[in-house]
Amino acid sequence: MGDSDVTGSDDLAAFGHGFLGRDIPIVAADQIPKNFKMCIANTDPHGMSGHHWVALVGRKDGEIDAYDSFGRDIVIGDIKINQSDKDREQPMKAEDCGQRCLAWLFCYLHFGRNFAMKI
Repeated sequence: MGDSDVTGSDDLAAFGHGFLGRDIPIVAADQIPKNFKMCIANTDPHGMSGHHWVALVGRKDGEIDAYDSFGRDIVIGDIKINQSDKDREQPMKAEDCGQRCLAWLFCYLHFGRNFAMKI
C-alpha cells in the first residue's frame, strides 16, 4: 500500500505472525501461492501501490474460502471461491481492510469455518 498511514504488507506479516501464531503470506493478486493454507492478497497486481486487502483460506478439497470487507465477489482465475457473508463491514474511506482480514482469519482459526463464513 502506498501511503504511510495505511497498513502495508510488512505490517500485516509482522502483526499476523504474533496475532495468529503463524506466518501468513501477504501477496499481490498475481502472486497467490499454489496450495496455500491462508493468505492475505491485495487486489492489485505486483508492482502497483496496492488498493485493497482480502483474506483467503485454501481448503483441502481445492476450494477457497474468502473474505472481503467491502462484501464484493472475489475472483481468482477459474478457482471456485466461497465468499463469506456479502454485507459490507468497512466504510469506503476506511483504511483498515488488512486488519479486518487478520480478524477474519483469527475467527476462522479459532471459531471454525462456519462461524467465519457468516461474517
